[in-house]
Amino acid sequence: MRKVYILFVLIFFGCSTQKDKALNRAYHSTTSKFNPLYNGEESLRLGINALIESRKDNYWNLIEVYPYSLPIAFTENNKNTFFDTSEEKAVFTVQKHSMYIDGAEKNKQISRAYLLLGKSRYFNGKYLQALNAFNYVIRNMSSSKNSKIAELWKAKVFIEIGQNNRAIKELKNILSSDVLNGRNHSTAKAALAKAYLNKNDFENATNPLNEAFLDEKSITYKSRFGFLLGQVYNKLNNFDSAAITYQKVIDLNRKIPRELWLRSKLEKLNTNFYSIEEKENQFKKLLKSDEDRRFRDQINYFYSKFKLSLGDTIGSEKHLKKSLETLTQDKYLKSNIYELFAENRMNQIDFVEAGKYFDSTLQNLDEKSLKFRKLKRKKEKLTDIINYEKTIKKADSIILLMKKSPEEQIRHIESYISNLKKSLNKKNSSKVSRQNIALNTFESFYFYNSKQVEDGIQKFKRIWGNIELKDNWKYEKNIRNSIVELSNEKKVEDSNPLFDVKKYLSSIPPISKIDSIQNIKNEALFLSGISYKEQFNALKTSINKFYNLLEEKNNETFLAATYYHLVKIFKLLKEKEKELRFSNLLIKNHGKSDYALMITNPEVLSKNEKEKEKIFKEASKEFESQNYNYVLNKSEEQMKILSDYKLKSQWMLLRAKAVGRLEGLPAFRNSLEQLNKNYPNTTASKKAKEFLDNFTVFDPISEGGTKAKIVFFRNPNDKQKTYLYKKWLENFFKELGISDRLKVSVDLFNKNLDALVIHGFISINSAYETVKLIEENNLRLLTEEKIVVLASNYRNALISKELEQLTLK
Repeated sequence: MRKVYILFVLIFFGCSTQKDKALNRAYHSTTSKFNPLYNGEESLRLGINALIESRKDNYWNLIEVYPYSLPIAFTENNKNTFFDTSEEKAVFTVQKHSMYIDGAEKNKQISRAYLLLGKSRYFNGKYLQALNAFNYVIRNMSSSKNSKIAELWKAKVFIEIGQNNRAIKELKNILSSDVLNGRNHSTAKAALAKAYLNKNDFENATNPLNEAFLDEKSITYKSRFGFLLGQVYNKLNNFDSAAITYQKVIDLNRKIPRELWLRSKLEKLNTNFYSIEEKENQFKKLLKSDEDRRFRDQINYFYSKFKLSLGDTIGSEKHLKKSLETLTQDKYLKSNIYELFAENRMNQIDFVEAGKYFDSTLQNLDEKSLKFRKLKRKKEKLTDIINYEKTIKKADSIILLMKKSPEEQIRHIESYISNLKKSLNKKNSSKVSRQNIALNTFESFYFYNSKQVEDGIQKFKRIWGNIELKDNWKYEKNIRNSIVELSNEKKVEDSNPLFDVKKYLSSIPPISKIDSIQNIKNEALFLSGISYKEQFNALKTSINKFYNLLEEKNNETFLAATYYHLVKIFKLLKEKEKELRFSNLLIKNHGKSDYALMITNPEVLSKNEKEKEKIFKEASKEFESQNYNYVLNKSEEQMKILSDYKLKSQWMLLRAKAVGRLEGLPAFRNSLEQLNKNYPNTTASKKAKEFLDNFTVFDPISEGGTKAKIVFFRNPNDKQKTYLYKKWLENFFKELGISDRLKVSVDLFNKNLDALVIHGFISINSAYETVKLIEENNLRLLTEEKIVVLASNYRNALISKELEQLTLK
């Protein structure tokens, strides 16, 4: 009884959090450590493991530093119950066991509780709240060993909220103090590498990432750091270091996930570490491996790249097809395969087929990705040439048919329909074959394969009809049902317009239209010749198109221009004899044409070019003065008379920027894409690409926030008065002592409106209060059409040029 009494007294007096006694400190330290704090840390561990298990890495791009995905800052995210629980346990520990006496925390476990609180919030995407928890440890428990760990996690928060420079500074200070050890040291190095990678500073990311790889004890993190380091070395074209790093990951062997091991192996094979013979043997060995059977899509793709590097296009495409035959579900891999097919066709100057492969590439990419936008522009650049080629082919076919007798036309069409049927049957059988391959092994047995069962039933009915289940069913008269069904099937086929001879015959134009179709073909030949020359620098293909045009009938319209372009091409190819030949033909037969003048009087052209440059500079100054309508009119006028390819591209870029200022971001984007398509390989085109690469599809800022603006809408023809108002407002704010907070600008809202804008209000209410102040001092200004609007709404309206998004006050 006496022992129970003593125990009761100890517990009673030990429960106090207000007395700085050894008993109190020991009690609260022990109970917090082994009860809620332990449970909270265990919940945090389970939450992190759940994140790791749910992550699917994309090894085609740089993988993330950490093996888990974190919520995006300042967005609504689904909360993780594990982290909610660990946060609750941390809060409970602080509330029940904190001993904050005389400005100091006496319970050593409370710093751990605040660390747990910050980490729980960090993993749940509550970054600013996490920052508060870490700051509390740093400010109030600076002597604790957890203080530096809190600084480390504070830096990690900065990375997630986009403050990479600040994070780098903090992490360098922490690492220079040399107080972190073990896991925390490798964590700090990995965080520093992540901050550099976020800035695309690959050079500075290598050292901390390498140190993190060497220090890390966890195989999960170690293998990841090593693979990422290899990827970064590849980015820097440091392939030897990449190969060595990948080998270190390979050496971890079965301790790491098989896919990571295999990708390290494939990436190493993609360097020059092995000889050609060794690479060949390694790829064959991987393809024979049963363990790596599920990765044959990736192995074949890398093998195809190796074959292509040897100049073996046929061997390369063989393995690309094998990769697709695995029915891979990796969309990024499929996009890479189709892109490689497309590039091969581009190199073969087969732009029609290249366009088809680019279409397949785009279908397997995220529309918001940078790669999608780049490849889409590349595909659009092919649009014109593809249309020209299709027009030439179609015109050829029509002219050929028009010249045939009616009997020959029928035979030709019947032959075409027969081939079409064979092609469709082959495609259908191929589709069934692919479905069968996709089935699991046990399903290959007839009665476990629902598709085969269904096909079997239908085939039976076609042959034997709908017969009753009884003896001697084969010999029943109702077998005739099968004949009826086969007859119906034949009727369906006959009614298909694809197999209707009369339909094709009726679409053949009369012979009287042959000249019109010939003219269409000639124009397509001429334009394709220009495109091959100027857009793709495919000079030999361009020559062939121009030669074909010279052999066609009714080509008089294009002769002078064709001769001129052939002269220019042969000059580039340094084929003097052919250059002179076509130059003489041009001067002799078309001496008075502008094309002949460009060859016979280049001095005149030189003088004109200086004048044209002067006009362009004047237009550029007008653009800076916001005289956008002048730029549009002048660019339209100049582009009609200019022959200088580069100068025309500069005018088009200037025009695109003017269009953007007047009509908004979507119109600007369209103009840039047109420039990129019409004038590739120019300085203006490169600038347009820079704009487009940083271009995000217009995504309005959602209404909300508190910042506001006052907007006065003004007639653009009355700029003098607008700027007088601007000056008055600036002086007025200066007198009030708020000129450092409120700024005034004149924006060109659209073609018909200027906007006099007051910026800097923290709320709608403060903007309305300012309107009242202005009204008391300048009634004339207040009679102007005005609006008080959220800053986000004004930004949306300014970009889209849609005044309807705003409500005038």
